[in-house]
Order: sequence, then C-alpha cells, then structure tokens
Amino acid sequence: ISGRSRRIPAVWNLASSAGKKVGVVGWWATHPAEEVNGFFISDHASPILYEKLPLSGVAFPSSLESGVGQTVARESRIGAAELAKFVDVPTAEIDQALASGKGMQNPIVALSRIVGATRVYQRAARELYDRNHPDLLMLYIEGTDEIGHVFAPSAPPRLACTPEEDVRRYSRAADEYYALVDRLIGQWMRRAEEDGATLLVS
Repeated sequence: ISGRSRRIPAVWNLASSAGKKVGVVGWWATHPAEEVNGFFISDHASPILYEKLPLSGVAFPSSLESGVGQTVARESRIGAAELAKFVDVPTAEIDQALASGKGMQNPIVALSRIVGATRVYQRAARELYDRNHPDLLMLYIEGTDEIGHVFAPSAPPRLACTPEEDVRRYSRAADEYYALVDRLIGQWMRRAEEDGATLLVS
C-alpha cells in the first residue's frame, strides 16, 4: 500500500488546505511524499522495510531528500553495544548477526532496524520542527508495532511455543524499546509545553 491507496483527504491535507503549516514524518503508507504547506517525509525513510530502496520521492519538498538520506545513513547504524541494552546476547554475536546480511527474520537485525527507524524519524522530526515551526506536526513511530511482531513471543509470561533460550535472550527487548519511546515522548512533552502546543499520543 502507498499514499495513493487513500481515498479521502488526511488530516494533514485538511490542515494544509486551510492555510496551516504542516509537517508529516514517517506516517504509514504515505509514499510518495505529498505536497503540503510545509514538509513531508514518507514512510520509505524507514530502514525497517525499505532499507535498500532509493530515496527518490521520499520527501517534499524534494530539496529535503539529500538531508533525509544523510539522516538515514547516520541514525540507522546501530552498533552492538547499543543493541546489548535491549537483549541478553554477547556483543560478538550481535556483531556477527549485523554482518550476516540477514533481514527481519533475524531478531538482532530486526531490532537494529527498529531502533534505527525510530532514531531516523525522531531526528528528522526534531530538526524539521525546529527549522519550520509547523502548526501541525505528525510523527509516526513505526517500531511500537514492529517490536511486538518480533519480540512479544519472548516477553513474559513464557508461551509454551517459545523456546526458553529465546526468553532468556530477548525477554527484555520490548520493554526496553518502549522505555526508549517513552523518553522520546517525554522530549516532545517538554517541547509542547515550551511552545504552548497540544500533544496528542495515539
């Protein structure tokens, strides 16, 4: 699915048509980036599902594409030491998984992409918000969904179908990730208070 799958205007279209300045970052099924009164970063900036796709059409205005590419390259590189905060796996094994060329079917690679996408979207949203001060900013953190797809079976209480070794290695991953997201939301809460804005979390 893509942005072309939507049959009715989105809230950012309504706000933009009303003359409000808007910013959209990472919203699900929004590629190619839409023309708005402001800025738009499509979901193809995410390394979760679109790691090797070209970034053409990822941003509006198109002048943002090179900066998005730099943000993706910088923020999506997650090292073993950082990933070790989420799982009980030796760093040497994490390094091996990251170098394996495997995709989302590997839990370590999946975790790396999820954390990377979170950092990409957060950094892009903060930098563009600071630069443009939109009336409406919409930021989608895809990892809050993906983390459950990958690691919920290993979270306590243990399911009969989950190997004990997976529970030992990955039982903390979802909780640690949500703690990361809580910290990011805390940053937006403080910024909203500073700017007199209303923050909605859904």
